[in-house]
Amino acid sequence: MNKLISFITLLLSLASCTIRFDRFPSNVKADFPEELRGKYLFTNRQDKDSTYVTITSNSIRFSDNKIMRSGGLSDTIKLAKGKSFYYLCFGDSVKNRFVWDVYPMKSVGKKLYFFALDADYYKKPIKKYFQPIAGFEDLFEMNETQLDLFCKKKLKNKTAVRLIKVNP
Repeated sequence: MNKLISFITLLLSLASCTIRFDRFPSNVKADFPEELRGKYLFTNRQDKDSTYVTITSNSIRFSDNKIMRSGGLSDTIKLAKGKSFYYLCFGDSVKNRFVWDVYPMKSVGKKLYFFALDADYYKKPIKKYFQPIAGFEDLFEMNETQLDLFCKKKLKNKTAVRLIKVNP
């Protein structure tokens, strides 16, 4: 049950208090790479509640659309590749400005680690890596080098949502 609660908490934070950027990382991919494609499962220990994430060559779908938007790669959903992470980016409008929520992902064998850049959790270190944009809360200038460095140094697998591939 603790895993389910942490998963729901994390996914809700993905939509509410995520660090946002003024643009997405520049190394955008036209398709999801083969290593990320497949159907993934997150479930609690009692196997009563489960959430599926399905990644195809050009789309990502969550079994519960209340948690996060799903769809194909487009003008508002991008996938970028960094040095050690992929970045799933969702565009949104805030105060008449287009902004991007960026979610680092890392594939290790049959596991997909999905990270949230929570504004409260990373409040102190994020300011060391990114320049804030005046007039907006938790909005920063995108810097790919700093994003890669931040993710490498600050993101730990134990804080990620861990999804298990159930079929390719």
